[in-house]
Parts: sequence; structure tokens; C-alpha cells
Amino acid sequence: MNKNTFSITAFLLGIVLLITGFVLMGSGSSGGLEWKSNWSWDISVQNGVANKDATYGNFTVEKAGTYTLHLSWNPSGKDTKDVTEGDVGFVTCCVLTDEQGKLIYSSGGLAGDVSPELELTAGNYHLDYWYMTTRKDFQSFAATWLCAKNMVEPLTEQYQFEKLPKDGTWTMEYFLHADSMTPASATNMLGLCGIVLGACLILLSLLTIVKKKGLALPRYDERQELEQGRGYRYAFFTTLVAVGATLFIDLLEDLPARNVTIFYTGSILLGIIVYVIYSLWHDCYIALNEKRGAEMAIIGAIGVINLILGLPRVLSEGLYDSTGRVSNGMLNLMCAVMAFVILVAGLIQSIVSRHNAKADEEDAA
Repeated sequence: MNKNTFSITAFLLGIVLLITGFVLMGSGSSGGLEWKSNWSWDISVQNGVANKDATYGNFTVEKAGTYTLHLSWNPSGKDTKDVTEGDVGFVTCCVLTDEQGKLIYSSGGLAGDVSPELELTAGNYHLDYWYMTTRKDFQSFAATWLCAKNMVEPLTEQYQFEKLPKDGTWTMEYFLHADSMTPASATNMLGLCGIVLGACLILLSLLTIVKKKGLALPRYDERQELEQGRGYRYAFFTTLVAVGATLFIDLLEDLPARNVTIFYTGSILLGIIVYVIYSLWHDCYIALNEKRGAEMAIIGAIGVINLILGLPRVLSEGLYDSTGRVSNGMLNLMCAVMAFVILVAGLIQSIVSRHNAKADEEDAA
């Protein structure tokens, strides 16, 4: 088989494997269950007494499994983190029970945005929100539904009930999102293998074509390759330390589970930044047959594209999307920051290099 035939065969086979892999991944992920709902209630307080003790809701789980629930309750027009005692006249307590009345999950706050992972059996569930306007009512409720009796007082101290408005009406916005993903199946694994193998075959065929056509590949001298090795080493240990620190904090459970993605992604991007900046400052990132301006323009374009993709989503959705997971827009912004940091470092290095070159010329003269 000559090189032309090999390249064409590998390329076509790679395309077939990629398409098959994506189809298998799509069919293999259909076993997850997902639903969401949002609603609102007007809650009034007169003379420090709420017009409703609670609002009641129900939902049904058709298949037992591990579910991630995203529950939120907020005064209309407010973000959870911005709500204070002056913004709402009650503390909301969220209680989830099964059809036998057994407590499954509970939480409380002036506003809430929580994402517990729960083992749920098939059946009906009650999702109720209770409204506490006084310290005494909250303590009685907390002792029954929220915590152990010895924790009631510390929990109560988190809220300044005397500062709650005694009169007013607030529109409370509620949101429930639930999803259950099935474990990785043989179909998913085959699909992933197909995608990886297909991508490798396509890359191999393209490299063969480039080599045969005599197209320019990046060329580095021995000094550059040596410095690149050092850059890889520094980047590896930087990533290792960052991932290790994140893993340690994660194991201590001091880090909210849904924030972990940001920290692990940041660890990887930090390693990339270390490698690229080291390579730029040691003149081994740009190949001998590449133009510095073009490479910097590509990095800048990557930053701008990610900024355009991420900023509108973060402004509209916030840090998390509607499912409670870290927004893809946030990850785009992190990539944009990485690109701009590299670009600024490259520009500074270019200015310093020109200044040093000019100084050397003046010394030689």
C-alpha cells in the first residue's frame, strides 16, 4: 500500500469512526432521567405574621437511582448571595419528604441555591417550603427538620430576625431541576474509543500528507527543544501542585461540589500558562519558520472568541447554568483570561527583547 492510498484510507476510516463514536455516545447517554420546573408564590407578612405557613409541591420519581437536585428559592429580582434580612420578611425552610413522611433533605435560608445528590426510590415526594418570621418559630422548626437540637442555637444565630420587615409582600421564585445519569455503559465506552481512534487516524493521515507534500512543519533548533523540555517540566509540576491542592480541599469537603470543575480547570490552564510564558521568554515557543506576530494574533483571537462566547452567557446565567452546574460560559472566560495573560506576557517579552537588542547595538557602536 503506497502512502497516498494509506493516507486516504486512514482519513476515511477516521471519519467513519468519529461519526460512529458520536452516534454511540448519543445513544448510550439516553438512559438518564431529567426534568425541571419553576413557579412563583406571593408571600405576605402583616405584623410579623406570614399569610401562609407553607407552600406545598409534589413530584414523582419513576425510576430509582442517584439524583442531583438543584433547588432554589429567591425573592423576585434578587440573587441568592445578595439577599439580606432587609430584603425579605421571613426565613424560608425547604423540606423534602417521601410519601411516608420520611425526611429526605432539608435546608433553610433567606434565599437558597442548593444542589444535593440524593438516592431516591421510585415513588411520590413532597417538596414543601415553610416561612419563619420569628426566632422561636424557627428554632422549633429547626429542631424537628433541619438539625440536631444542640445545633439549633448556632443555626438560628445566622439570621437576625429582629431586622426582618414586619409588613410587606414578596414574590418568591422557585426552581427545581433533577437529573439522574446512568453509569458509563459499554456503548459509551465503545463510542469514546471510536472517537479517540478516529481522531488519531485523521491526524496520522494529515501528517503523512504534510510530509509528502513538503509542507512546512514547525522547526526548532537543539537549544529550543532543550528549553521546551524544561518548560514542560515546570508546567507539569505546576499543574501537579495545583491539582493536588484542589484535591486536598475537595476531600476535606470545604469546597462546594459544583465549584470543583472551576478549580480543576484552572489547574490545567495554569500549567499551560506556565509552559507558554516560559517558552516565550526563552525564545523556544515560536518555531524558526514561524512569524511571532502571526502566533500572537492567533492567541489573541482565541481569547477574543472565548470572551465573546462566555461573557454573554455568564451575564445572563451567572456562574451556574439552569441545571446547577458550572456554566460553560465561565469556562470560556477562564480560557479567555489564559489567552490574554499569555498575550500580555508575550508583548512584554517582545518589548524587553527589542530594548535589549537596541542596548547591545549601542554598546557595539
